[in-house]
Amino acid sequence: MSVLKEGFGCSDKDLFEKCEFDLLTRKALGLELLTDVTPSIDTYYLFRRRICEYQERTGIDLMQQCFEQISGNQIRLLKISGKSVRMDSKLIGSNIARQSRYELIHTTLVKFLKTCTLTRLSPMQEEQANEYLTEDSSKTVYRSVSETLQSNIARIGNFIMEMLVAFPDTTVSHNLLKLTSV
Repeated sequence: MSVLKEGFGCSDKDLFEKCEFDLLTRKALGLELLTDVTPSIDTYYLFRRRICEYQERTGIDLMQQCFEQISGNQIRLLKISGKSVRMDSKLIGSNIARQSRYELIHTTLVKFLKTCTLTRLSPMQEEQANEYLTEDSSKTVYRSVSETLQSNIARIGNFIMEMLVAFPDTTVSHNLLKLTSV
């Protein structure tokens, strides 16, 4: 599903819609019967998160290994020269990491904001803080294409910098928030 998502250049929401209703997408996933069930969104996100955690823990990029193995098998089977450029796991792996990164940064910011007195902020900052407090980061990731997600990371980073200036360095959550901005 991650390969198809990157190939289509779509959001998770669009991908799941394609998996439910697009017969070619279903066929590509091995879902040949209309009664075949697509993986749940929770399974999809858990799989992506575990791939990232495994790579952080071991330094082994499972997506890269998967692509190398599949590519090697295809090269031998189809007798391909390998001179043409193909999509590889680098793009997919970096987008999975970016999506997980947004959720992590957002969760850290929300925990920090819950410890703060928001009335000390300017009205615009308070409004933005309340937006982050009510936002479900997994839904943002689910609905966003890669470019939008990158823009959201930049926007949340700027807001974090404002919060670090607005609130003194006195709490554990402040220090944790400072680490996310590095």
